[in-house]
Amino acid sequence: MRRREFVSTMCVGGLATFGLPVVRFAHVRQSGRFVFVLLRGGFDGLAAVVPIGDAAYGATRGPLAFDRADVIPMNDTFALAPGLAPLKEFWDRGELAVLHAMAIPYRTRSHFDGQAILETGLDKPVGSSDGWLNRLLQVMPGDRSGIAIAAGMPRSMTGAFSVQTWSPAQLGAVDDAYLERLAALYRSDRVLQGRFEAALQQKDVVGAEMMTGVNARRGGITPLMQAAAKILRQETGALIVLGYGRDVEAICSGGFHLDGADFAPARLAELAKMDGAVITDEAAEVIYRANVHLIPDSSIGTSETGTRHRTAERVAVQTGRPVIVVSEGRQTVNVYVGARQLELR
Repeated sequence: MRRREFVSTMCVGGLATFGLPVVRFAHVRQSGRFVFVLLRGGFDGLAAVVPIGDAAYGATRGPLAFDRADVIPMNDTFALAPGLAPLKEFWDRGELAVLHAMAIPYRTRSHFDGQAILETGLDKPVGSSDGWLNRLLQVMPGDRSGIAIAAGMPRSMTGAFSVQTWSPAQLGAVDDAYLERLAALYRSDRVLQGRFEAALQQKDVVGAEMMTGVNARRGGITPLMQAAAKILRQETGALIVLGYGRDVEAICSGGFHLDGADFAPARLAELAKMDGAVITDEAAEVIYRANVHLIPDSSIGTSETGTRHRTAERVAVQTGRPVIVVSEGRQTVNVYVGARQLELR
């Protein structure tokens, strides 16, 4: 389909919805995936899909103009910027469409208004707080699910349909020397110093150390965090102690031994339904005990209010071992390391 035909079809389809508001879905035999990538901030369309064939292009863009030899031709008029070269094969197969010079009907200079319209699908930055992707999930038939790869939930995914959010728990390829230089900078900032130290502690507890062992998955999410997400979805809670020895054994009561069962997210989620604590090794590769009643020293001070959180904080202080709490009520995952507490979600 040519660009003009595609745009015409889209326009006719868009107008038709005003007279006949019916949603129809394509039926495919295999499991489908829809990936929506939102580029926050400015995006120069003429620098991405370049009108290299326009006679006025060079003079209009001036020093911003690409040389013809540097771009990847799509047709006689348009070409891809060098950095978008991998998209050419999709264009050749008819799997890529480019809509140039598109604009929302609400004329505003506000970046935030424009983003709200983009993510809600409304004609004005007011009204429903549901995102258009969440509304789509609400009306789609059959099994469906959604996940946002982001530190927070994008507005396009918020709404009545329950979706997940995930972001890497591990920093990229950063060596210790680089982190030390960053730490030196943050130590001079009274506001951010504690936050930076907490981020490093979080990385050590649930990121890098677990990523280097057997218990890891491509993409940076550990089975332990997969289990935590599963426990939240099933609306139960969990108390998990990472590390097992005489110090932990001394405060355990009841429950049962698993004789070193291999760790698996589904297994931990099932054990969490029994309400007692689960004890694993330090790397969360083996489960030793489940449904355990923990009895730490009650004289250890705690600022927590919930029973599970108070126990976790006291166990962490008493044993020096990381303790994780998955809270169905708060919908959070908290890690206690000594006297410090980190909220992961």
